[in-house]
Parts: sequence; structure tokens; C-alpha cells
Amino acid sequence: MEENTLKVQQMEALEELHNYLIKLVPAVEAIIIELRGEKRSDTDELFNAIINGINWSIEVLNRTMDIVNENDEVIEKENINDTIKKFSFAIREHNELDIADILEKNILPFLVTVKSRVSVITNRTS
Repeated sequence: MEENTLKVQQMEALEELHNYLIKLVPAVEAIIIELRGEKRSDTDELFNAIINGINWSIEVLNRTMDIVNENDEVIEKENINDTIKKFSFAIREHNELDIADILEKNILPFLVTVKSRVSVITNRTS
């Protein structure tokens, strides 16, 4: 019974994650452009919100990884950790071009993969 409740909670969390990623992915695409030189007055605020969103998404994944990778390893935790370390270093160094590159080449594809996988699991359309 308790395992069933956990599975229901995990599925609800994945549905919320899917809904959130629908908004987060375009925000990441926008911030990449802004970090490469088209900064706006709210760029820093948007960037902080995106960081929080990425962190929340990873927290949800950590709690639902057994469902996400049930049949095969779609999301590789080691790759995520390596990317986050590089991302954190670029943030600490205030290197906006490196931040934009990591977002574009690593984090954005990761978020798109997660969104796609979660949409399959929850039977949602992307």
C-alpha cells in the first residue's frame, strides 16, 4: 500500500515537472541569447529564476529516477553531476559566455530529454 502511494506521488511530481519544463525550456533559450550580449534589465532576475528551476527539476528527477529510468537509462546521473559542476564553476567565475555555452550544449538538451521522457511516462504531449 505504501509503495503504491509513493508511486502516485512520484507520478504527480513528474506531471508537475512536465508542466514546469514547458515554461523552463523557452526561458533557457531566451537567457542564452541574453547572456551572449543582448542583456535586458531583467536578465539577472530571469537567470536566478532559471537556476532555481533547474535545481528544482533535478530534485524531482532524483526522487523519481527509478520511474524515469525504469526500462533503460535515459537520464545519466553522472553526466548531470559533471555538467552542474562545470556550470557552477562558470557561474562562480561570472563567465557569461561559458554559462551560455553550457546552457546551450548541455543543460538545454538535458531538459529537452527530460521533458520528452516525462511526457512519455505521464502520457502528456510536449
